[in-house]
Amino acid sequence: MSLMIANDFDRDHSDETREQGYVLLSFLLLMAISVLIMRSSLSVSATNARTIYATKQRAENFINSEAALSRSLNWLRTNSQNMITPLQGANFYTSFVRTAPSIGSNDTGNYAVPTKIKTRNTSNSVILSTADTIVSQNFPASSHISTGTAFSSTTAFRGTDMGESDVRVTLVDALAVDPSKDYGPPPAAAPETDFYPIYRIDSMTEL
Repeated sequence: MSLMIANDFDRDHSDETREQGYVLLSFLLLMAISVLIMRSSLSVSATNARTIYATKQRAENFINSEAALSRSLNWLRTNSQNMITPLQGANFYTSFVRTAPSIGSNDTGNYAVPTKIKTRNTSNSVILSTADTIVSQNFPASSHISTGTAFSSTTAFRGTDMGESDVRVTLVDALAVDPSKDYGPPPAAAPETDFYPIYRIDSMTEL
């Protein structure tokens, strides 16, 4: 009788131990699944956070670039009377030379722009910029069309706050107001017409 009781006790104890083992295994399995779900959620959250940050940065860069473009355009409008003398008929071919579209030797940055106008006796493009890291500035000496006051376009442009973006203004071409009176470069007679400048403005914000 005592042997039977002992066997029943051992069987009950074994069943209890087995059940505890199943409970522990189930707990560990649930923990593993929970960890995987948590890691996946954290990964998704981190990706979303990076996406939101990148989107915000692009939006801010776009706004800054647009603001810089607007300021540069306003600067050109404000200072147009100071920059016109090289584009007058009598001065045009002593200030500039026409070329096939090509990149000037001073335009060595990542955003080089082919131009049809170079400064006389050089291969340099005519450029204004807010930073030497963009491009080396080059613009002929000029003066106010009415007062005759000397004006340095490069100094004035560099000294103007264009915001958080770097800006360059490139003279890509110049068109005669009256093409029939543009007799070409020397030894032809000096043009009896002035020239319209065609500028390209680039605003760059480093990401």
